[in-house]
Amino acid sequence: MAPEMFGADKSVKLVRGRQSDIWAAGVTLFNLLTKRYPFESSNVFDLANKIRGESADFSPLENLESELLDLLERMLEKDPEKRIGIY
Repeated sequence: MAPEMFGADKSVKLVRGRQSDIWAAGVTLFNLLTKRYPFESSNVFDLANKIRGESADFSPLENLESELLDLLERMLEKDPEKRIGIY
């Protein structure tokens, strides 16, 4: 789930489905490239805290083309207002 789906950030007034879909696509792309997830935990509450508060570890992707790495970073932006959009 995208960070804004957890409802802890009161500054986000409305959850936009398209922005959370972009987050999900970023997580999927990350998984396809690394065979792991950007946030991992066996505990659901710990996982939610990681998604909300920690940055994704992009070190396994350091050999990627810079454009692809930039796309992933923009897809996994925590702030839905700053996250890359689809136009």
